[in-house]
Amino acid sequence: MTRVLISVEQIAVRAGVDTTWVQELVQVGVIEPEPDQPDLFRPEVSLRVQKVARLERDLGVNPEGAAVILDLLDYIEQLERRAG
Repeated sequence: MTRVLISVEQIAVRAGVDTTWVQELVQVGVIEPEPDQPDLFRPEVSLRVQKVARLERDLGVNPEGAAVILDLLDYIEQLERRAG
């Protein structure tokens, strides 16, 4: 099975943000590349980048805080699926 992976540039285009900002998100650990391919990401990472950008823009949350918020929302979603 072939995995589709995308670059930092593709994430930036999909999320409507600057490539440098995406690279900063990688440096602080908000998003992570594939372990075996450090310059490539799963396509759904672009959605996370969009959400981080929106939290930063609309609520003034820094990227690290946005990551915590998104992780908690993901955890809640997992709990709801288990319960449901």
